[in-house]
Amino acid sequence: IGTTDAISHITINVGDIVYEEAFTFNGATYSPVLSPTGRTWLDRNLGARRVATSSADAESFGDLYQWGRPADGHQLRDSSITTTLSANITPNSADFISNADDWTTADSDTTLRNAAWGSIDGSGICPIGYRVPTFDELDTERKSWSNKKSAGAFASTLRLPLAKYRFTSGFISNTNNAAYWSSNLRDNSHKSLSFDLGVGPDVDTDVTGSNNFQNAIGLPVRCILNVGANPISPSIEVLTIDSQNFNIAENSAAGTAVDIVSTIGNPTAFSIINGNTGNAFAIDNAGQITVANNVLDFETKQIYTLTVKISRAGTASKIAQITINITDVIDTFTFNELIYGSVVSPTGRIWLDRNLGASQVATNSADADSFGDLYQWGRPADGHQLRTSSTTTTLADSITPNSADYIDSNTGDWTTVDSDVSLRAAVWGSFDGSSICPIGYRVPTGAELEAERVSWSSQNSAGAFASSLNLPLASFRLGNNFSSFYSSLVSTTIASSGNPQYLLIKETSTSIDANPRNFAASVRCILNEGANPVSPSIEALTIDSQNLSIAENSAAGTAVGVVSTI
Repeated sequence: IGTTDAISHITINVGDIVYEEAFTFNGATYSPVLSPTGRTWLDRNLGARRVATSSADAESFGDLYQWGRPADGHQLRDSSITTTLSANITPNSADFISNADDWTTADSDTTLRNAAWGSIDGSGICPIGYRVPTFDELDTERKSWSNKKSAGAFASTLRLPLAKYRFTSGFISNTNNAAYWSSNLRDNSHKSLSFDLGVGPDVDTDVTGSNNFQNAIGLPVRCILNVGANPISPSIEVLTIDSQNFNIAENSAAGTAVDIVSTIGNPTAFSIINGNTGNAFAIDNAGQITVANNVLDFETKQIYTLTVKISRAGTASKIAQITINITDVIDTFTFNELIYGSVVSPTGRIWLDRNLGASQVATNSADADSFGDLYQWGRPADGHQLRTSSTTTTLADSITPNSADYIDSNTGDWTTVDSDVSLRAAVWGSFDGSSICPIGYRVPTGAELEAERVSWSSQNSAGAFASSLNLPLASFRLGNNFSSFYSSLVSTTIASSGNPQYLLIKETSTSIDANPRNFAASVRCILNEGANPVSPSIEALTIDSQNLSIAENSAAGTAVGVVSTI
């Protein structure tokens, strides 16, 4: 109290090595070290976890950079590999670019990359005030060593380890060697952009002080303080952004806030540089992501993987993958006076949330309100599907009977036409709303029903109900007989017997079976892949049988009545 705060700079001398004040850069701690040449260097390789304790100390090896490339993730020793060359010198990728002499099709004279790696404003790969050394600066250090082998490299003030390198194929060398990048050309060769320290145990570096390497090879980097520059202040945090995951409901309106991207280092600019399909999202310079367009639809796209870039003057920009998961909101719509929603199953397919004709989603396997109607195979919704419909033995002479009766026949079919079932298969396979399913939906195939069946937790009625489809034991109909403890879902697939395939559900088992065409079963509609489902605001067409009256001898033009429709 009553005194003035004092600030001092602490220097720690360890033998011939001088460690200045430590600072954090890209999540790692570094200290400056003063070499006998009078130059200041980082005390470890970029990306290293610590100063080398031996030539073979893997914790001190650090990252492996392709020449002139930014710290975009490719430098990590376990980064993925791609053979696709970058079209510029700042790839929007964290992959190591392999199988070529260079990793980019741009900057053939290397001037842009040479400038980037030679910069000291923090926009390169080194901290503020530091840069990638020149060939001569590395060579001067090499000549100062007491021993011109790996032992001398490690004994030097730079404590250089045998950090290996990464071939253009993407594989990391398994021999005891090291090569460290310089920032400039050598011998007028675009492939001579490295300085090979030649610090293998049997190599005399007086002889092999440099090697030519392709730009696409991955080598470690040791940064040098630029003469006259002020090194990075420990109080200035370098930019950091990690991968993050957010959720937003489908159909969220433009302007809806998603979340704020978490960063370190006080970036002043944010941008989305990739993955923003349909310009669905926007980001402001505070990192707030918002919905930009009314395009979020779970049934169309469930995940957006955005590449977000952050930047600030005087430091290197960073990128990260921001994943936004679109959550499903049950869209309901009215079809034939009943309300339906949609569900996504583990197979990735979208189905109606209940059987056709059901008044609700099943609450248990025996929930009668979820049973719905029972359709004869390939037949339209003409009233026969109602569980209370009358029965007739008169076969229809078309595939669109003028009758609401269930047609019971010992022929195994309900019509005398379409013996090869091609007409009915086409009708039930349509998804334009002309069949029994809503627009965009159709009757599933046997394979689609089977894919759902095998995904269930158990092959019985309990597994069917526990599935995302919540299938009840809805029974089936043959004549006036209704099963009590069975359920059958019809498909459009015809078995080798000539009969349609059905998904049969019992209390103790499930299977795909074939049954006659006059057999009546439940229908669960599936969204056709690539189709747009019926809009909740669009009412499907409905017309019921009606009776109108008019007097005999009525003149032409006399009104009879108006047909009621929905």
